[in-house]
Amino acid sequence: MAIQIKNVWVKVSEPGLIQVQSFTNPEKWYVVDRLERSCTCECFKTRGWCKHLNFVLEYEDLIHLEEGVWKTNKKFEEWKRKTLLERLKGFKPLDEETRRAFREAGWEYDEGLSAMIHILLT
Repeated sequence: MAIQIKNVWVKVSEPGLIQVQSFTNPEKWYVVDRLERSCTCECFKTRGWCKHLNFVLEYEDLIHLEEGVWKTNKKFEEWKRKTLLERLKGFKPLDEETRRAFREAGWEYDEGLSAMIHILLT
């Protein structure tokens, strides 16, 4: 998820690693390591500082909140995946005879769709 701060887009890659949109080229992004205080841009490589790092440090409170959202979303995704796998344990694909009946009736059988229906109904 990305947020916009002062017309600049910022994305949390993971806590401490922040992608910052270039100030001059919106197609370009740099990675700022908030904890190591570094950036992947050329200016940082040559001078040891840059406006991307300064930007992240200036808006650290907002970015820290975004990192909290990132962590919460990550935990939710893990919970969702674990729950989905638990619910899929009871799924059994159609046997060959039932699949043949589907084909003879002109119906397509989609195992992925059947698994989703199983999850919704259980």
